[in-house]
Amino acid sequence: VSTKEILLNSATTALYLVSTPEQIYSLYDLSALYLVHNQFKLKEDDRCTLLEQHFYLSLLTGNNQEAKVMLQRLTDRFGVESSRIGILMASYLESTEGDNAMLEYLNTREETDFASKKKRAGLLKHSPGNEKSYIQALVKYLEYNPLDPEAWSELAETYYKTGNYPQAIYSLEEILLQLPQTYNIYARIGEIYNAKASTKSGNIGVKDKDATYRDLQLAVTNFSRSVELCPVYVRGWSGL
Repeated sequence: VSTKEILLNSATTALYLVSTPEQIYSLYDLSALYLVHNQFKLKEDDRCTLLEQHFYLSLLTGNNQEAKVMLQRLTDRFGVESSRIGILMASYLESTEGDNAMLEYLNTREETDFASKKKRAGLLKHSPGNEKSYIQALVKYLEYNPLDPEAWSELAETYYKTGNYPQAIYSLEEILLQLPQTYNIYARIGEIYNAKASTKSGNIGVKDKDATYRDLQLAVTNFSRSVELCPVYVRGWSGL
């Protein structure tokens, strides 16, 4: 798998949302090095996709000035009225000035800007005990924009944290319907099936034993598919 393919897969599946800090820093370094040497050799769509990912990676690693440079390049390309730029600007303000500055900015956006709706929903993510409201806000957003893998990934992780494993798996499978080659999503589904099976312990009936066995089988199937698509993906092999 080439560096370009790794970065584009990460960008289209929002891999950094479910990555460890070490993985995020590693991806940031890979992205920075690749863009320095290759960004002007890329097709315009790929270039913008990778610039946007690097913007988020810069924020996640505390490189706010670099994030600002990425934001300016994308603003020059799409214009300040773009929904895409609106969400990037909101993310930048959230990271550098806080939630109030971000919310103030989002309230200036058009009501039809669904990306801004998504970002406002994201405010609930950081409020303890608001998982149910956050799930409801994401579900409502996805009714209008069902082809957003990042939102499906967020929904899946929130379902997972609240113990709603079937809903988490369903949300990740929605990503696979759009992006069937995303090996990291297969691995994540495998992890959730494994967690689902692990919750059943003690004196359980035959039906529960059968269900646990099926969950473990499905975990193996998804981990296997993950490493089939990307033989060097450690997370997939770890699951197996």
